[in-house]
Amino acid sequence: RQFWVFLAVYLLAVALILFINASIYKCQNAFQDWPAFFRALYYQFLLFQAVILWIWAGYNAGAALKEEILQKSYDFFRMLPLSAVDKAVGILTGKNLVALLFGVANFVFLLAFGILGQVSGGLQVQFFLLLISVGLAASVGGLMISTHAPAKQSKGSGFAAVMFLSFFAIPAILSAFSATSSAKSLETKCIAFFDAEVPVLLLISALAFYYAGWMFKGVMRVLTRENDPLFSRGGGMGFLAAHVVIILGFAWSHFLPDSFPVPICAFWVGSLFPLLFIPLGSVRTFERYLEESSGSVETGTAGAGAFLRRSNLAYWMTLGVVWAIPSVIVGVVTGLRPDVAIFEAGVVLSFCLVLFLLLELTVVYMPIFSKIGVLVSVIVGILLFLPIILSGIFSSDSLYAFCLPGYLARLFGGDERGLRVSLLSLVLAYNLALSLVPLWLVFRRYQFIVSARRKM
Repeated sequence: RQFWVFLAVYLLAVALILFINASIYKCQNAFQDWPAFFRALYYQFLLFQAVILWIWAGYNAGAALKEEILQKSYDFFRMLPLSAVDKAVGILTGKNLVALLFGVANFVFLLAFGILGQVSGGLQVQFFLLLISVGLAASVGGLMISTHAPAKQSKGSGFAAVMFLSFFAIPAILSAFSATSSAKSLETKCIAFFDAEVPVLLLISALAFYYAGWMFKGVMRVLTRENDPLFSRGGGMGFLAAHVVIILGFAWSHFLPDSFPVPICAFWVGSLFPLLFIPLGSVRTFERYLEESSGSVETGTAGAGAFLRRSNLAYWMTLGVVWAIPSVIVGVVTGLRPDVAIFEAGVVLSFCLVLFLLLELTVVYMPIFSKIGVLVSVIVGILLFLPIILSGIFSSDSLYAFCLPGYLARLFGGDERGLRVSLLSLVLAYNLALSLVPLWLVFRRYQFIVSARRKM
């Protein structure tokens, strides 16, 4: 029964778009001829298709496993004699069956309006790949998020949410014909990626397929190894290295001598995101620590030191080194002295060290203080933004360099060869001082884990 309701809403939306455009064509003389009229319809249905495949389908996939948990059928789903691939594909197609049916119907409209509107075949193919790739990434990403999001009862449906969003998107859909002339240039619009000129739509599609593949791999890992983190150690390192290569491809053509600061800052900021977020998906829990320390023969400080080498912290700092090596090379190429480039990257890593220690502090003290995550979140917010606020209050040109956003922003805005070494030294000392107390607390818990496991 719900299908017929969805079908009625879809047909009403299609009829509304056709009626309004026909009225504009007849009364307002907004279109020069019939091909222009059909081109306008093509771009409007293109946006409508994006709403269906990118928003509605992504929302449905994101709510899939939560609904299974709420309906108390998730345990049965886990015991099905199917591979993880079959389960994932079944969820994606089953939850989006109606959306996919409407998407197929919309593609028929797009093909017809594209032919009647004399839209280039090459441009239509590029738009088709863009819709499919981003839609796939949205759905797989939604499914991956649903494997970690808490299940809560929600009122309404995904379709209702899409219709609500579509209400605000109607002005954009109906005005799409005004962008027809600029959209034509997208077919030949290229962007530099290393030494190649790649059509921008194809490059976006390729990246969407690429990241959808990584997210699908994450879903497979969650469905087959539920107690493990989203990223394996090798997987997290491979994702970061590949992401650095992608950002390097975009910045490659701008790496010229004496081109500091924009290229290096763009590269650092673009490549830094995975370094900050991979730790959240690779956390080994306190219980996992207890399991892995069962074979330890050392105790006390020596045991804690050996445990530290196998800990989350050691892995996250290894990720930092993977990020720092190409970052230093890029800094030297763009005009920084080697020692300054190493110093700059080291300061960025010192900011990351503070954040990593706070995250590890949350992990090891969670069994004692269940709400420690709230405290750590507040501390992180203070560390990230208080120096910027104080810089404005005291009219200081240097204070905002004592937080990661301000530090990177100062690099972007300066025409000097990096920050002054004296200021770099102060920022580095500040971060190392902030690290002392969390490091001591974490180390104490490592000692406790090793000794507790030996007594079991």
